[in-house]
Amino acid sequence: MEILHILETLRRLRLLVLAGALVAVAAAILVLYQYSPPLNLTPRAIEYGAAETQILVDTAQSPLTDVLSDVSPLAYRAQIYAQLVESPPVADVVARSAGVPVDQLVLSSFVATEGTRTSRESLAEQRANEIRGEGMPDRLLFSAGGDLPVISVYAQARTGARAVQLADGGAKGLMQYLETLAENTPPARRATFRQLGPAEGATVNPGASRQVAVLAFVAIFGAWCVALLLLSNVVGAYRSAKAAARRDAAAGMETYPHEVQDAHAYDDGLEVLPVGRAAGRRS
Repeated sequence: MEILHILETLRRLRLLVLAGALVAVAAAILVLYQYSPPLNLTPRAIEYGAAETQILVDTAQSPLTDVLSDVSPLAYRAQIYAQLVESPPVADVVARSAGVPVDQLVLSSFVATEGTRTSRESLAEQRANEIRGEGMPDRLLFSAGGDLPVISVYAQARTGARAVQLADGGAKGLMQYLETLAENTPPARRATFRQLGPAEGATVNPGASRQVAVLAFVAIFGAWCVALLLLSNVVGAYRSAKAAARRDAAAGMETYPHEVQDAHAYDDGLEVLPVGRAAGRRS
């Protein structure tokens, strides 16, 4: 019976229920998209693609297989090469190889040299690039550090396939620029670059956007309906109390004339005596 009463109340308030549904739909759309005037909707990055690949910095006579060779000079060069991507000439080559206009690609680098000034500056520059690139879905991060002569390339895009394409293109673009830079270096002293396999990636939080939108719709629409039911109960209780007060007032008006009539009848039954006789009786 309680459920039937709730359904009947919502049926009576169907126009307000419909208004609540429209509000919930608008909220769900704003969860999925970011609005900007006049009528622009940009998808939010709840669901996005991520990919990674690596570039090996080596030489023609690779020291990697020589147990007596020191690879730290190559590791140091990997850090330098990673930071080059933020310079305009390198950024142009990398963006062109990735198939993205350079003004629509967020390029950043990070050198994991803990506790040094370079590390602090890299973190600050990375944060500045994040702020500058808010709203841009295509991002590339080149990272190097530690004792390995490896540059890691991280890509982010709207889909996993797009992120893989971006990571592969970014790695190829950086290697292309560095190989052009090394053309005048003797082969025996020239650094070589090799991508360690194609980029691997996938969609992060698949279906999260739709799930969040559905949850937002259900939560807002449910809260709207609960508020309507509470308001209906409050209004109903107020009207019932007001009707009861009117009935009590009407009942009081019906009782009052009888009381007056009984009072007059009592007065008529009393003997009205002159003042003197009344005084004599008292004596």
